[in-house]
Amino acid sequence: PPAVTTPTPPPGLPPAATRRRPPDWQARSGYPPVLAETYVETSRFTGASYRAANWIWAGYTKGRGKLDTGHQHAQPVKDIYLYPLHSRCQPILAGHG
Repeated sequence: PPAVTTPTPPPGLPPAATRRRPPDWQARSGYPPVLAETYVETSRFTGASYRAANWIWAGYTKGRGKLDTGHQHAQPVKDIYLYPLHSRCQPILAGHG
């Protein structure tokens, strides 16, 4: 996508919260997070603020909620954005870290 600028941070996870979450998470779970994810409902929002904050667009959901055991696809399709919290997040998540 083209470069985007916006005066406001993403509403779901502003940059300060992205920096603060790893210590909080590690204190509760015993290991640090290496990747953050968020979902943007494309019928209502463009995701421009996430792209401007260097989040990586990773694809679309299928419109299934976590409780959709009957494959109804009743939820809206959403964009998936990822934000690396560790410089080696890919090998860590692949089990090579």
